[in-house]
Amino acid sequence: MKTRERIWKTALTLFNERGFANVSMRDIAADLGMSPGNLSYHFPNQESLVAEHFRQLALLNEETLTINVGPEFCMVDFLRHYRQVYENQFAFRYLLLNLVPLLDSYPLIREEYLQRQQSRRDVIFHRILALAANQQLALKGDLDTIHRLVGQVAIQARFWLSDAHLSFPGKPGRELIQYYLRLLSEIFFPYLPEEVVRQSEAFFLSSSQA
Repeated sequence: MKTRERIWKTALTLFNERGFANVSMRDIAADLGMSPGNLSYHFPNQESLVAEHFRQLALLNEETLTINVGPEFCMVDFLRHYRQVYENQFAFRYLLLNLVPLLDSYPLIREEYLQRQQSRRDVIFHRILALAANQQLALKGDLDTIHRLVGQVAIQARFWLSDAHLSFPGKPGRELIQYYLRLLSEIFFPYLPEEVVRQSEAFFLSSSQA
């Protein structure tokens, strides 16, 4: 593993375990067994580490959500992809738990985040359109409803970890992901044909037994 990668991964572990506000650059250097000067050569400050973590998380999620959706794309595929997104987010959870203060503190990161946010909403929109086209959702081209669903999916993706931190402290990540993924699926329940509801329930049953 290259030094730069070892540094951001170590910092990520410390930020997740101790909390972002409780970890200094000296703490990271000490954990790595390197001098603060050597650390600053690769990452001069906490902002540069935060930016790298946001970049790495975005790459993981883009890899997950840029999979082409075709005529076979179904609600179970949608849920499976979002389970991976939630797993990615849990791995970088300090970012989501400190999202607002981090973006307020670092304007350049905020600007890039907002640009990516619009791209993410576009991806969600086209996936929901694909579900409707594939008769997985009974929407019949109702664009107002689709836009509302996009907003609900995006909001939950940004803030489910904050709610989990407050509501279920200490609960294992796997159980949290399963719980919030089910809440995500319930956003769509009013529009799901009966067969799709059965398929979704089977997906959650198999996931809980895995």
